[in-house]
Amino acid sequence: MECFHQVIDNPRYKYLDVFFYSYDSHDKEVAYVLLQNDTKEIDNQINIDEYKKMYDLEKLGMGDYKICIKNTDGWMSEKKLFLSVEVLDENESIFTVAKLKPDELYHETKETIKSFDIKSMNVVHKLNTIQRLQNSHRQDEHVARHHAEYIFEIVNMYNIIVVIVMIVTCFIQVINSIHKFPKYVANPDAAGYVYDTKYFTVPVDEFSEANMDTYQLKYLINTTYYKPGGPIFFYTGNEGFIEGFADNTGIMWDIAPTFNAAVVFAEHRYYGQSANRPYGNNSKSSTAHLGYLTPNQALADYAKLIVNLKSTIIANATNSKVIVFGGSYGGMLSFWFRSKYPHIVDGAWASSAPIIYFQGSSVEWGAFDKVTTNTFQKSGCNTSMISYGWTALDNIGKSQDGLDWMNKNFNIDPKSTLKSANDVQYVKAYFQEAYEYMAMTDYGYSTNFLKQMPGLPVQYACQYLNGSSNDDKTIALNMYKAAMVYYNYNNSNGTNCVNSNVCGDEGTASLGDPDYWTWQECTTLVIQQCSMGAPNDMFTNQCGDGPTALMKQFCPQYFNNINYNASFLKPTEIPTSFGLTFNSISNVILTTGTYDPWYSGCLHASMKGMKEAQTKRGFYVLEIDGAAHHADLRQPNSCDSPNLVKARFEITRIINCWVNPTDGKCASFPFAIEDFGSFQPKNPNNCSYIYNKYPWGQKEPSANGVSAVTFSLFNIILVSVLYLFV
Repeated sequence: MECFHQVIDNPRYKYLDVFFYSYDSHDKEVAYVLLQNDTKEIDNQINIDEYKKMYDLEKLGMGDYKICIKNTDGWMSEKKLFLSVEVLDENESIFTVAKLKPDELYHETKETIKSFDIKSMNVVHKLNTIQRLQNSHRQDEHVARHHAEYIFEIVNMYNIIVVIVMIVTCFIQVINSIHKFPKYVANPDAAGYVYDTKYFTVPVDEFSEANMDTYQLKYLINTTYYKPGGPIFFYTGNEGFIEGFADNTGIMWDIAPTFNAAVVFAEHRYYGQSANRPYGNNSKSSTAHLGYLTPNQALADYAKLIVNLKSTIIANATNSKVIVFGGSYGGMLSFWFRSKYPHIVDGAWASSAPIIYFQGSSVEWGAFDKVTTNTFQKSGCNTSMISYGWTALDNIGKSQDGLDWMNKNFNIDPKSTLKSANDVQYVKAYFQEAYEYMAMTDYGYSTNFLKQMPGLPVQYACQYLNGSSNDDKTIALNMYKAAMVYYNYNNSNGTNCVNSNVCGDEGTASLGDPDYWTWQECTTLVIQQCSMGAPNDMFTNQCGDGPTALMKQFCPQYFNNINYNASFLKPTEIPTSFGLTFNSISNVILTTGTYDPWYSGCLHASMKGMKEAQTKRGFYVLEIDGAAHHADLRQPNSCDSPNLVKARFEITRIINCWVNPTDGKCASFPFAIEDFGSFQPKNPNNCSYIYNKYPWGQKEPSANGVSAVTFSLFNIILVSVLYLFV
């Protein structure tokens, strides 16, 4: 058993608050004993029996406390804990005594505490180390304060006035240059992104009193960094389990401490577990039940949740600014949220949001796959080889021997065995999906967003697609190997089920049941996208009479068991409801990466009026050369291209002015944002995540080419000269 002491001897502090949770251990049982004045046992031994659950001890008054934690008799010999000790005054204002964390404590003790093994580590020593450091800092502050008071006592009144004026000027400028940006905070990835899972009752039908049914909207919330009046960072969930988006939107977690923000991820209706869907297991049993799955219904859910977050759920948040974040469809929702509910949403960061890929815009049907092809070309692939590869597959599939060859060499699952030449279409669709999603998730480091893949996966796949063979089977085998970079990079899957009618969509299985997204595509989200073949792209021409005509054929077949009607397809619904021109919208950031196929359906910086919109109404359309699908929303990484780093920095500056409009750095807001520069990939095999290191090596711009810090230093020197000679 390991113990440490904490004395509360200041009458200001009325409570002791201790909380901890088990981290990085399959054996979760840990026990604690809390004693007061070495004799009074406050809590009997209690086992911690749930992984990553927070255990909060009772708040107690002044006294001498001993907190003992021990490993139980579970099969694991070592465990790691997150442990925090705090004392609070009568208003429950917190003064943190210590936080013991596996990887990073405070920057002062970063080299002192690396892990907390409750079986063998000396916790008393570590706590004392922390307290000595804190006491040292307090003493330094006391000396500095005493010295400052002495200086002011020996200068005359004139000098005092001059010094005060100049120091206030310097102070404001220095504070503006480092506004709310701590040097280090806790490493969120060390224990995962921590949140509480909550539920909020909302109507199934947000717009009618005819249906009084309700469901439980799930949301994830973290208020670790929140301070009263701080903003709410709100993610508008999209087509999948919300936990996946919480784990892949690291920038929200990364800058939350900077702004003292609460972090909330709201799950999109119908996309969670069955218990949290409207009508539960019967949510897709009829068109009547599925009919409530629309963007407008989801936005109304989010609006109700935010109103309650501010009024009831989060303390002292009535006047908190709300900044919404979203990527892909979630980015579309964030943009539309700001557009439809500007009285609720103060600003939106919408990444990779194809808000104009709908009927009535000038975006070409084949634009998506044109960008995909461009990404493969720039990554070193011979796209002509891929273009011919579809013919090679057809040629091989004309004979039974060829089908047998593909079944064997492509590791085709017995459930989707190729039996006829017509079945080759499943292989072609399987490969095309891999290439498209690989281009979308072409991040500069290894990720596991949709699938586990290496860094720069398209470049990695191009080792198989850069030759010039004329042999059909050689080309087909290389196309298969390239596709496996997406589906089976770690050689973990034994077979490939290529028929989605049998096995579902292998490419997006991690997002959950595909029927709900298909319903949205077959009703309101009728995106005008299809491959057109050469010379537009490296795929085959699949457009026929156009995307809408294709959906009119597909949707009644897909939903034939629930009597889908072709009239449900509304290709003009989004343009009518949300528009395709946005001349009156303000306070939005639309980011898009040029390697992302969805770049095709996004607004572009080169479009008419986009540059002027920045300074006129804070409408920012920002392109990031070489970036993949909502790469800017991900956790910063050492392998991020410099232009992506700069993009995040500039966006954070904009958010600061939304949240803190009186900040001196926002005097000229909305300000213009310059181009971020070209894509400069790094070695994808030597990468690591970067936590809470704003401004990531970037510097605030200055109107006269002189930084605020430099100007402040000049003022400090001037003050010193005045003090010496006046």
